[in-house]
Amino acid sequence: MNARPDAWLRQAQNDLELAQLARDNGYLAQACFYASQAAEKGLKSALLELGLEPPHTHVLNDLTRRLKEIGLETKDLEALISAQPQPDGDPIPLPRGCHPAFRAVRSRGNRPSPNNGP
Repeated sequence: MNARPDAWLRQAQNDLELAQLARDNGYLAQACFYASQAAEKGLKSALLELGLEPPHTHVLNDLTRRLKEIGLETKDLEALISAQPQPDGDPIPLPRGCHPAFRAVRSRGNRPSPNNGP
């Protein structure tokens, strides 16, 4: 991996960790924001690793579409991005306007203790 995609991926990992910290401490809107940032930066890292300049956008669908255009399977990514923001039976509703990427942060449980780790 060359330095540029690696830098984007490191920042994506940092944003995801921050999203998890925000979630664990009840700051759901901030968790949503940083989860979306992590997804965006991870997708941009993937495009750069493939030798493509990512578009100047914050729209996850645009980034996923670019991966699809070069022949990569993106069905799972598309499903995550277009998913309903509040799954049935979820005891903690997502804040209004929260991006579905927050599901990635929530997938480890609703509110794990800080000692559980990622």
